[in-house]
Amino acid sequence: MLVLPPSQGEFRFFTIRDPEKEYSPWKGVDRLALQVEERDAPKIKELEAELKAVRVERKEVKEGFEKERETHAQRINELETELSKLRMERQALQERFERLQSEHDRQKGVHLEKVKQLETRLSTVTGERQVMEERFAKERQAYTRRIKKLETELSSMGMVRDRERLERLKSDHEMAMSSESVNQLEDEISNLSAEKETLKERFEKARVSIQELECRLEIQGGTDSTEDDGAPGMPSSLRADIQYLAPEFCRTGVFTQQTDVYAFGITILEILTGKFKNALGIMEDAAEDAATFASILDPNAGAWDMDLAMEAAQVGLRCASLNKRSRPSMLTGEGAILPALESIASKVELADSMEPL
Repeated sequence: MLVLPPSQGEFRFFTIRDPEKEYSPWKGVDRLALQVEERDAPKIKELEAELKAVRVERKEVKEGFEKERETHAQRINELETELSKLRMERQALQERFERLQSEHDRQKGVHLEKVKQLETRLSTVTGERQVMEERFAKERQAYTRRIKKLETELSSMGMVRDRERLERLKSDHEMAMSSESVNQLEDEISNLSAEKETLKERFEKARVSIQELECRLEIQGGTDSTEDDGAPGMPSSLRADIQYLAPEFCRTGVFTQQTDVYAFGITILEILTGKFKNALGIMEDAAEDAATFASILDPNAGAWDMDLAMEAAQVGLRCASLNKRSRPSMLTGEGAILPALESIASKVELADSMEPL
């Protein structure tokens, strides 16, 4: 019997019969198979274990590959979703940019139109200011001439009256001046002093009125434009609130405690009269006469206590004095504002408490 080497884990057996001998082939095969099994059993077991390990490793590798493929597929889906969102955001940003560009172009056109309108308005205001300046110059010249005329009249009146008094004194001196003539002379001197004070007060009021008019003309001419150096002019709100400005503000342009007191006095007079125009002039003309004073009080405020209203009016007139040195302070000093108002308020409360229920 011929035994060939194993091929792919199999053994091949060939039996060669000897004709001279009577031979049984199966007995040799059994002996050879037993020898091969005893000799290669450990190696076969080793190969089987190695094959099993390789199959387990192959299975693990395959499972790992499947997991990685699933992970990569999931990651690809996430990236595709993110890319889709980015494309949508890009489209939205593009549309928003186009809208903003369109809005920018529209706003630019509006601003250009507004600039043209402001330039036109500036040109118009400049022309109006020039007209106001010319008008102010003419009115200033007219008031200057009027002041000079008043000064001349005052001087002439003083000279004429002094001459008349001198002639009268000479005549009285020649007549040896009786006691009656002395009394008369004293009365005339007193009247002359009173007339002089009245004329002085009228002249001061005229001077302050001229200054106030100049201030108003300057404010009206400068509220809608700017100065030559580009600085903003006086606020336009002063045009409506000109009655609250003290006369000295027109000279200095500075707000002080005294200018605040003046404005407060005008406010008191406006409350009493119910008028927001020329309240000071109305009250000055009416404060000396009780009947006239009662007629100028605001009828919409109800029934007035004339004595208390007169006290309040006197406070307002002192605060609105044309001479800043004659105005009272707010808290202390002679005729202080707050104590006077508190006194009036306490009298009102007392009168209310005494009324029958």
